Amino acid sequence: ESRHGRKKEQAESPEALKTREEKETVLVREYLTLKDSLKEIVESNKRDNDALKATTALLRKSPDYYTIWNVRRTILKEGFLDNADDETANKIYTGELEFVQENLRLNPKSYWMWNHRRWCLESMSQPRWDKELAMVGKFLEMDARNFHGWDYRRYIIRQLDLKDKEAKDKVLERAQS
Repeated sequence: ESRHGRKKEQAESPEALKTREEKETVLVREYLTLKDSLKEIVESNKRDNDALKATTALLRKSPDYYTIWNVRRTILKEGFLDNADDETANKIYTGELEFVQENLRLNPKSYWMWNHRRWCLESMSQPRWDKELAMVGKFLEMDARNFHGWDYRRYIIRQLDLKDKEAKDKVLERAQS
């Protein structure tokens, strides 16, 4: 029998249930260890690669942990971007955009990842709105019901509206091809 277009799942055997629970216990322990280490980093005001790596690891496990996105931005701003020239800063932001895109593939409906992309683009000296429009277009092709993706697309279009009309038309034309 099927409900809502999904087949009814068979009950797990006791052995399979025990194995799954053991794996989940390991994952929970790893998560809690990461969370504790990040708490220590925050309390000690570390703003280095280790701190950034800790946020990366935790956000890969829990991308909707918005506090960690805020911590990550603080680490980036105070530890990496404060004294960076435009070229270095743009490389950092580009790396962040790549990190988020990689994680959006696994969780495309995470508000906080889309929000982090906005922060990166708004902070860059020369954001590539055309690339962003093409990228979000690919996500919307995979799931046209992703309202986070649609909201982000509207945001990009608004940013393009702030630019001259000719540039906007070129970007929209490239994104549709």
